This record gives sequence, C-alpha cells and structure tokens, in this order.
Amino acid sequence: MPPEDKKEIKQTAEEVQKIIAERMNAEQASISSETSAVEAGAGHLETVRTYSSDMADALKKEQASVVSIAAREQAAQDEAKEKKREQIKENKKQGIPEEPPVLAERVALTTRHKFIIAGIALVVVSIGASIFTYFNSRNTAVPPTGNTLVNAPIKSNLHIPLVSVNESREYDATGKTGTHMLDAIDALKAETHPAGTLIELIPFRTTEDGKKIIPATSLLRELGLYVPEPLAQVLIPDILVGVFYGEMKSTPVIIIRGASRERLFPGLLAWEQTLATQATLFFKTLSKEPVFTDALITNRDTRTQQGDGGLIYTFLDEQTVVLAPDTATISAIIGREMRIDKN
Repeated sequence: MPPEDKKEIKQTAEEVQKIIAERMNAEQASISSETSAVEAGAGHLETVRTYSSDMADALKKEQASVVSIAAREQAAQDEAKEKKREQIKENKKQGIPEEPPVLAERVALTTRHKFIIAGIALVVVSIGASIFTYFNSRNTAVPPTGNTLVNAPIKSNLHIPLVSVNESREYDATGKTGTHMLDAIDALKAETHPAGTLIELIPFRTTEDGKKIIPATSLLRELGLYVPEPLAQVLIPDILVGVFYGEMKSTPVIIIRGASRERLFPGLLAWEQTLATQATLFFKTLSKEPVFTDALITNRDTRTQQGDGGLIYTFLDEQTVVLAPDTATISAIIGREMRIDKN
C-alpha cells in the first residue's frame, strides 16, 4: 500500500476516535448530572440505564469495527486498481489495444442507425411503387365497355342466348303472372351498368322434370304481345328478353328467331296491325299508330312505327329479329353484333 493511502487511513481512524471520545464525554457528563440529581433528592440509588448510555456503550464496542471497515474498503479499492494496472500491462505485452469504455455503446448506436436507414429505404420504395402503379394504370388503355364483355361468363346454363350478352339472369316465374315479369324487367331497367351492356332475363317454371324455360309464343303472350298465327308457326321456342343500357337510358329489347327471313317477314307484317297497341305495355312506347314504314338505320333496312316514340324492328341476320323502342338502341345493337361477327 502506498504511504499516502496509509496516511489517509490513519487520519480517518484518528478522526473517528476523536468523534467517539467527544460523544462519550458528552454522554458521561449527562449521566453524571442525572446521577447527582437523584442522589441529592433521594439518597444513593443504583445507576440508571438510559438510551444515551446504551448508545455510548455501543459506540465503544463498534469503535474498532468502524476503523476496520474503512481500512478494508480502501484495501479493496487499491487491490482493484492494482489488478486493472496489471491487466493493462499484460494486454500491452500481447499487443491488445485498450478498449474505449464507449465502444459497446457506439456499436449499439451503429446497429440502430442501420435499422432506421433500412426502414426509411422500405418506405421510399413503397411510395415509389405506388406512384409507378398509379401512373402506369392511367397510361394503360381501358378496354371499352359493352361489346368487349360479350365473353363474360353466363350465369345460367338453361340455354344459349340468341345473341351475345353480357349477363344471363334466371327468373323463377313459378306461380307468377306476366305482371310480375314486367315488374322484374322494370327493376332491371333501374340498375346502372356501362353503356353497351346487354343483360338477358330467362323466365322459367319449375316442374317435376326440373326447370323449364317458357317458350317464345307463351312468354310473348304473358307479356301482352300476341303474335299472329302465321308468325307463331315459324318461331323457334328460344327467345331473348332483356335490357340494353345505352349512353342516356336503358331500354327493354326482345329478340326472336325463326326458320328463315322468307317465312318470318310475312308474319311480322301481319303483326304490325296490333303490335302498335301491344307495344305500349312492354316497350313503353307512346305512339299507337298502326303504320310502319321502311327506314334505313346504320345502313340496315328497318321497319319503323310512325309517330313519336314508336317501335322499331329489323333483321340482325337471316333468322334473327330484334325489337326495340328507339333508334339509338337499334343502332347500338346492330353495331354490337357486327363487331362480334368480325371477331
């Protein structure tokens, strides 16, 4: 132990002894005064033990302990310092540099910085990807609606539509009348779909043999459209009843098919006499003029009812006829089928 450290311990011990001696003298004086007072008033009694005297006894007993504790603490510190000096010397001999005390902290800080930088990089990449996707989607041509959807899955396997449609919906007419079917068509008209969309409604009734589609002549009759016998004889059972969604409005359409143009056309001419009045129920036409004239629409010969808001019909091919209440719908369906034929 260095002489300076031993001198400090000696001074500390002397100071502690001095404090203990002063406290003992003070306590002894207090005890003597108390004893004198008792003897003067009541004669000689046995020495009284007080809290002060107990404290003095305890200090006497612990004097050596306080000094020894201080010495042991100083010795432990000296030993730790000596070991550290020896370790440094040994590290220098082996070529090990002394490690700065903040090295571990610096390593932890560097790791945190790496995680922060990685997080920022991920955010930047995500934002860049979002911006790229947004502008790329804007630059990608959006396919036109309507005719491009003709290959959409048909929701019914009851039959093959007479023309390409965007959607086929089954309508269970079991126990229902034509009025209920008219309400179903009106509900379909109230829906919103892209311009050029054609949705077919397939009325059927359930029997013991399963679902049975209502044939063309029976369905037309339930909808208030009574075809004459010459036309009923050449119609096939399949029929399309649905709604076409145009740019400005949605309109009901009917598509029928027969054996050939030569046999269909005479029956249609015979139907014109009553069709003007019957059309007001299903097609919601305004004109009741029973006069139809030839008109050219989209380079196609049509038969057009006279008066505002009349009915129009034309052949889409040699066997298929479409009926609709306005020129815009007829033109759109003709153009739709022409594009489909080319595809």
